[in-house]
This record gives sequence, structure tokens and C-alpha cells, in this order.
Amino acid sequence: MDSPVLSQCRQAVSKEPDNSLNQLRLARAALQAGQVSEAVEAARKAEKSPEHRLPARLILGRTLLMSGDFSAAEKMAEKLLAQKADAEAHNLRGEARGNLGRSNEAAEDFRAAATLNPKQSAYQFNLAITLQLQGDNLAAIDSYRRVLAIDPANQVAMNGLAVTQVSAALYPEAIDTFQILLERWPDDARSWAGLGAALQFQGKYAQAKSCYERAIEFDPELVEAHSNMGTVLQGLRDIPGSEASYRHALKLNPRHQDALAGLASVLDWQGRYQEAIDGLEAAVEQGSRHPDLLVTWAGLTRRFGRQEQAVVRLQEELNRPGIPRVARERMYFVLGDMHNDKKQYDDAFTAYRRGNRLKDVQFDAAGFNRMVENVSGYFSRDRISQFASLPFGENMIFIVGMPRSGSSLIEQILASHPNVFAAGELSYLSDLVFSIQEVTGKKQEFPFCLDQLSVEDLSAAAETYLEKATEGLADGKTRVTDKMPSNFIHLGLINLLFPKARVIHSQRHPLDIGLSCYFQNFSSLGMHFTFDLQDIGYYYRAYRRLMDHYRNTINLPMLEVVYEDLVEDFEAQVRKLLAFAGLEWDPACLEFHRLERNVITSSYAQVRQPIYRDSSGRYKNYLEHLQPLIDILGDDLETWRQS
Repeated sequence: MDSPVLSQCRQAVSKEPDNSLNQLRLARAALQAGQVSEAVEAARKAEKSPEHRLPARLILGRTLLMSGDFSAAEKMAEKLLAQKADAEAHNLRGEARGNLGRSNEAAEDFRAAATLNPKQSAYQFNLAITLQLQGDNLAAIDSYRRVLAIDPANQVAMNGLAVTQVSAALYPEAIDTFQILLERWPDDARSWAGLGAALQFQGKYAQAKSCYERAIEFDPELVEAHSNMGTVLQGLRDIPGSEASYRHALKLNPRHQDALAGLASVLDWQGRYQEAIDGLEAAVEQGSRHPDLLVTWAGLTRRFGRQEQAVVRLQEELNRPGIPRVARERMYFVLGDMHNDKKQYDDAFTAYRRGNRLKDVQFDAAGFNRMVENVSGYFSRDRISQFASLPFGENMIFIVGMPRSGSSLIEQILASHPNVFAAGELSYLSDLVFSIQEVTGKKQEFPFCLDQLSVEDLSAAAETYLEKATEGLADGKTRVTDKMPSNFIHLGLINLLFPKARVIHSQRHPLDIGLSCYFQNFSSLGMHFTFDLQDIGYYYRAYRRLMDHYRNTINLPMLEVVYEDLVEDFEAQVRKLLAFAGLEWDPACLEFHRLERNVITSSYAQVRQPIYRDSSGRYKNYLEHLQPLIDILGDDLETWRQS
């Protein structure tokens, strides 16, 4: 049914067909109603009048845009601009150029339009979208804010602002914007999904999961919510749930690139390599440029000796202009892996270095050193000797050390024993530290805030940790492992809360640790030191000082396990591990790679292979590149095995 305005315009034209103003009004009404042919006919007639030529040609340009003839629309806009520097003509040309893939020129037109008419929010909005597509997130955020200053109720612009804040890694700001959106439009599924993404990037997986659940509640067919739910559940170690979410997303949209990449990643974690790569082959062959999909596919080619094919594809992609920083970063890391596989060590190190240099993070070495000094100063032998004797930790085994020191291998060996429940890398102790600071009002930083807690407070904290760590514990399991390497920082707290626990300290040659950290594209917040060789050296030295301190102060039994000894004299070392853990000998622990278990760490592939020695001494292939790390480590290179 036609709108009343369109009907009125038609009546006016029927009465006075030669009236150019009536024709112009009809052209506008027809264009607004989507009646393109009628709009063109009326605009052609109005164009004959010099008085109405400019607005009539603007309408003709709009009809060309709507019909997809972007080149003709651009030419029409240029004719108009030759007559007059008009804001709407610049906007028309900007839209035409944007659709022709010339985003830089489009942005200039939108800027010109906004300058000529700063009160028209549509021009700033078009500029914001163009800048967002170019990856110029900060400029896009500024433009979205200008739109909202003109039109505060513009929901689409507010959503664009929040999404761009996520892209710019301004997660707290994005969370605030999404929360404002949801206060005004509480049933907006996309805003719930966007809030989930912002929380997810901050590592707040449980909160993100709740947001995705709300998004799906309001829109069960929102494919992005199902796909992102898959990512969050993977982070929460719910691998079956993650796989189901990705598959649901692909049921809604079989070509959804994020879901295809996510499902392949989950299958890869489970060792289902052929199934994983099969799901990506078609998209890659069809020329997919989705960064996560390409990186996941490239990583999988390593399982089948097809690295050269992937190297060519990734290098082609990296040579294209406009690849986002995070995408280039991930591509360089996987390129490094493939060159390393082929023993092309210089090319491998160059790729890893480029990936690390793209990381937009900083490691506060001075702050970390200060924290280590505070912890070692607080947890003195005298203080530890005065700890209350809490009845917790008898079944707990904490596996600590530097990242990439062999802790995943140790955990997998223990997990192969029928009486061991391997809980993986748990963040609960770090969470507990933050919660203690909250309880004490943040008046003192950790560990000094512990002085404000009663024995009852400490008991409650220990029970909270154990409840989370043993969730899903099956009958017959008498030992539970927590293999968060950075828990070496919290050994004093562990001694306080779990005085009956055991500690396994995983050690490895510091240059192999440093190299392996540098070659791993870590994403968690606590791994910022791994992207620079000097920072790795500073972190390692602080770790060594703290471990040397704890060896002489804590009352917990501690077993030192050296990775190089483990791979050289495997059975003897495994027997020592089991004896320390208070477990009967079980030969299944020698066949740890046969254990079907989801390993959610960077070593997930290695623990599915029999013991091998290739990783020992790998640093020798890269010695000429490691001088910055060697200079920082100094004497630690000679004394690292001393205990």
C-alpha cells in the first residue's frame, strides 16, 4: 500500500504535470518508497528546470546507487560537485566510491560532507563506518561519538561505537557502552552478544557465557552468539559444549567463517586432525581471507606435512594491503612454526620476531620485580612457621615453574594414573588473591592484605578453591593436580591454605624455555613478558629468585623435575614422580600419550605423542638470535639446575 505522501504527490502531478516542483516532490516520495522507476521518471522531468536541477540530480544519483550502478552514481555526483560544493553530493560520491572499494577517497568525501553540514548525523555515520572498515578504530570511535552528540538515541551508531571499542581493545569502555544500550533496549540480542564479546576478551568467560545465553534467548537464530558461545565454552574447558555450539552456528549458517574456524580448532584440540582440516578445505579453496580460518587451516597442514602449501597461501595473504594487525600477528607465528618444522631456522626466527613485534602489549618488569620482592619479604620462614594448621590440601598436587618448562607433560603422566584427576591450568588462586583484596577493601596490596584475615576467612577461602578445583572429581580419584605454572608466585599462599599439599617444580634449560615462550603466541594477560627476549630474561631471573627463596622457607614437600632428565631417563623419572605423589606404580603412565583427555594448553599436541628428545637443546639452532636473552640471564645459564 502506497504512503499518503506518495499518493498526494501523484495527485498533484496529475493535476499539474508540467510543474517541476511537484515532479521533484514525487521523485523524493517515490525514492523513499523504493519505487525506483517512478523516482527516475519524475526526477528526469524535474531536472529540466534550472531551479530544481541540483536536487533532481541528487535523486537520480541515489537511484543509481540503489540499482548498483556505482560508477554512474559517482559520475553524477561529480557533475553536481562541478556545479556546487554540496554536502549531499559529497555524501553521494562517498557512498559510490565506498561501494567501488575506494574507501580512502570515500572517507574524504564523508569528511567534506560533515564539514559542510556538521548538524547532519548521516554524514558522520557514513564516515564512522568507513573508518571502522579501514581498521582506523580510534578515528571511527571519534566519528561515532559525533553522531551520538547530534542524535543521542541513534541505536545503530551506539552499537557501532561499542563494537569499534571492542576492536580497539578498549574493553571497559565497550562494556559501559553496551550496558547503556541494554538499559535502553534490554531485549536487543546483538547488544547482549556484543557485551559478551567484550567480557570474553577480558577473560571473564562465565559472565560472557551468561550474556550469550541472553542473546540466544532473545534471538535463537543469532549465529554470532552461538559461535562466540563455542569460543567461551572452549575457554571454560567445556569441549563437548563448545563443539555443540559451533555445530549449531553452522547449522544456522554453514559458511559462517568464525564457526568453521572455531569448530576446526576444537577438533584439533581433541586430536581429530583429519576431521578438522576437512571442514576448512572448501573455504580455503574458495579463497577465504578470514584470518582465524586461514591460521587454523595452516596449523593443521603441519599434521599432514603440507606446510609448503600453507606458507605460500599465508605469504600471499600477508602481501595484501589492509590486513588487520592481530591477523598479521597470528599469521607470522604460524609461519614461524612451519619454517621451524622445515629446519629453516633463520626464516622461522624472522617470522616469530615479526609476530612478537606486532603485539600491542607492555610488560612491567619493574612492577613484577617489586611484587616478587614483596612476596618473598612477606613469606619469611618465621611467618610461615606461625601459620595456622589448616586441614586442607592432602589430595592436591601443584605443578609450578616457568611456562613451556614441561609442566603439561608432567600433568599428562600423572593423569594417566587411575587415581589422579588432572584439573589443568586453574586460575582460581589468582582469582582468590583478587577476592581477598576485595574483602579487605584494597587498603593493602597482596600479600600484606592477608594480615587482615581471620583463620575462619582463610578456611573459607581454601574451601572455595577446593570446591572449584575438584568439580567433576570422579570416585576413586585420590589426587588432584593444578598445573598453573605461575602458581610459583603463590607457593607461600599455598603453604598457608593447603599445608598438606605437594609441589612439583618443573625445570628446563632457560634458553629452551625462553625460545619456546618467544615462539608461542600467548593470549592470556599474564604472559605479556613472552613477546620480548629481554622481558623473558627479566621474568626468568625474578622467578629464579623467588623459587630459591621458597626452597628455604616453605614447609611443603617439593619435587624438582628437570625436563631434560625426564626425557633421557623416562621410566626412572616417572617412578620418582609417582612415589612422590604417594601413588602405586602403574605402567599406563609410561603410555601417557594414549590417554584420551582434552588438554587446554599450548602443549596440547605434544602430550599426544610418545616421549621424544627433539625439544631438548632446540635453542642451539637459534643461538645467534638469542644474545639479548643470554645477556640478561647471565649466571643463571650455569646455575639453573641447582636446588
